[in-house]
Amino acid sequence: MVRPGLRGKPHKLVRTPGGRLVWRPVEFKRGEARCAWCRGELHGTPALPKTEMRGIPKSSRRPERPYGGYLCPRCLRSGLVRAVIRGSSAVSGTS
Repeated sequence: MVRPGLRGKPHKLVRTPGGRLVWRPVEFKRGEARCAWCRGELHGTPALPKTEMRGIPKSSRRPERPYGGYLCPRCLRSGLVRAVIRGSSAVSGTS
């Protein structure tokens, strides 16, 4: 029986030196970060395992800008433009 903490993790069938076949947990490979809106690849974010990500500074894990590591620059720009247009139309409609 597999330990409860390892049940949901990826495994690989490995032959031991004694000739037995056993399932060994393998390191989970992270994919590249994706934009939440367009699903495009986010640049400036490393695809490292969690243990290695913990060792690098926070400023190196994601871009230092609003919604950095969540939205790509193109989607952020379009979202900000939409918000400004929506805000200015709401202000002009009330006066």
